[in-house]
Amino acid sequence: PPKPKKALKPSSASKTGTGTSTKDKVPLGVGSNIPMTPARKAQCYKVINGLKRRQALNIKWFEKPVSDKKIVQDYKAKIKNPMDLSTLTKRLDSDAYPNVASFALDLRRIFSNCLQYNTQIVKDSLRPIAVDTFETAEQLMTYFLAKPEYPQQAYAPLLFCWKLCLSVLDTLYNLTNPDGSQTVYYFMYPVSYYFGGTLPVDYLQKVPKPMDFGTITSKLMEGQYSSVDQFESDCKLVIENCMAYNGDKEENKPFCDQ
Repeated sequence: PPKPKKALKPSSASKTGTGTSTKDKVPLGVGSNIPMTPARKAQCYKVINGLKRRQALNIKWFEKPVSDKKIVQDYKAKIKNPMDLSTLTKRLDSDAYPNVASFALDLRRIFSNCLQYNTQIVKDSLRPIAVDTFETAEQLMTYFLAKPEYPQQAYAPLLFCWKLCLSVLDTLYNLTNPDGSQTVYYFMYPVSYYFGGTLPVDYLQKVPKPMDFGTITSKLMEGQYSSVDQFESDCKLVIENCMAYNGDKEENKPFCDQ
């Protein structure tokens, strides 16, 4: 991204699991042709109940919307589609999910959002909790939602090496500058975040496809990548975009070198 003159400061209290969204529209994709039925809805409840039983200690981080006044505004600025387990259940109760895929997407977003937001602390202790709980959720969805629909795909599959890809992002987040600040701080969220919610007027002229590591995390955890090459390409695009926008500006050379 371009180097902002006045970037928002990282939140001093960054640990939070979830949030709530009522505006999100689920995109069409894999599994969108498999409608939600009473039988499939019952299977979704089994996923939720199984997750609560198998992750009894960790699930507390993901049960309710983010409401901490210290971070809620920062959270809303960073997280595009907030979601939590209680909201997921309410939406299922009210028949808000037209298909199994839309339910799976919201469930995945609970943990994807956590990983997108909790990046401020080197080796953040909540990240492994999110990954472990997410993995349990995937196992339950495979058993209760995917297998009954085979050979059809009930929802988008994850990359076979999603955990390895996530470890690459973890390595990047743990890089620090000599002053102790995160090396990738200005690459963790969309450029608009660092400019108060709007892009610089000339940004899209130089960067036709914006990309950041938060968006990459979201795409990875929601099953939007169908190949490792796509993940790798997006990671490289983050740096390429920075060079495309800042590379010809002498005052930004130290930033680009970093």
